[in-house]
Amino acid sequence: MPVHNIQYKKLGFNRLFKDCSSQQVQCNLIENRFELPNFSYCQCCLHENNVKIINMKNSNKIQLCLILFLININIYSFSQIADSSRLNYNKLWGSALNANIQETLKILDTTKIVSEKEKKIKLQFENRFKYESDKTNYFLKSDTSLNPLNRVFQDYWRKSMLDNKTNYDKYFEKKLISFLKSENQKTKFANHKITRSTIIKEDYLAYIKSKGFYATNIGKTGNLYDLLAWKNETDTTYTILLINDTAEVHILMMKDFISLGWEEYATLGAAYPGGWTTSEKLFCVCQSYNLNSETFLVNYLSHEGQHFLDYKHFPKLSSNDMEYRAKLIELYLYNKELYNYINFFINNANYDKNNSHPYADYCLIRDMSRELFHTEFEKDMEKWKSISKDDIHKVAKYLFLKNTESLNQIGKKVKEFIK
Repeated sequence: MPVHNIQYKKLGFNRLFKDCSSQQVQCNLIENRFELPNFSYCQCCLHENNVKIINMKNSNKIQLCLILFLININIYSFSQIADSSRLNYNKLWGSALNANIQETLKILDTTKIVSEKEKKIKLQFENRFKYESDKTNYFLKSDTSLNPLNRVFQDYWRKSMLDNKTNYDKYFEKKLISFLKSENQKTKFANHKITRSTIIKEDYLAYIKSKGFYATNIGKTGNLYDLLAWKNETDTTYTILLINDTAEVHILMMKDFISLGWEEYATLGAAYPGGWTTSEKLFCVCQSYNLNSETFLVNYLSHEGQHFLDYKHFPKLSSNDMEYRAKLIELYLYNKELYNYINFFINNANYDKNNSHPYADYCLIRDMSRELFHTEFEKDMEKWKSISKDDIHKVAKYLFLKNTESLNQIGKKVKEFIK
């Protein structure tokens, strides 16, 4: 197993490796078909309060395997494109990532589309969602062996995204159970007859394994059941320096995904999970990152590394609180992309406890604004840019240590703190 030692030098992010050289896992950036704007969004939606695992014993252990999804999109290019276009990308991708495709289509229909790129985006959204069936090449995969299972998910995703008022979970569960029963009769991937009327994670994973793939356990990202399946993986280890702490973590580098879940489907591939965390290791979607980039070092390693530590110190802590703490780490460590990430947090903020990341973004900007501007929620980016990066780092560190002290006073039993 290759071992990497990483140290962050403030404002420089010096990266020190030990014994990695040719063993370092290569990580290719995803090639965007239409040069869609990319931004970064971490979807913490599989926490114990949100995950639904059906008829399984010891479900808490399984939930950890599905806890955090990191949608990797490049904030800098997102900001540039959003500023120079009539199409409001904040609202466009925000509605898609909230699985509200009717709103996405409405935005495209009511916007004056000018550029060829925007015309392609609108055409692809219409081909995927406007008609009775998906007319895109979504199922044109390098390996089609999981397409039958993928179609079960895709059908459920489309119905749910196009009709937010109806819950299609039972519909999906019945279809998935029926599918697994039928496939087991053909290929005998399970060593028993599937007769139960509930989803059993062993049967689900056994089917995927029989096709030569790995996958997350059956569970939800946000409000929707999700499918993340990949072909190849490699183990590695990093030592990460955080605020007054370090974490040595095992990272599973995953490659050759056949499905990156409903966020990728909803955004035409512009947004997708970049990684998640368990109590034992981190999981990294290799195509999401340039391993030498600040985004990988901060948005993935430090963010998920903080989750890793918090699982140990505060095992019952809510996803809202965990995201708040991890985002403070980002503001403490970001240099080049700092103001772009602040801009994204402002635009994505929403005081809704049912949606961990927008809620954490709101609390983060609110608390930073109180300290830096003595206002409740500062939206003006020119005012933020008037504050030095070093001062922003100091306030982020102060808020993090203050939050840690409060959590420590309550102890390991703490579940929720930020309000």
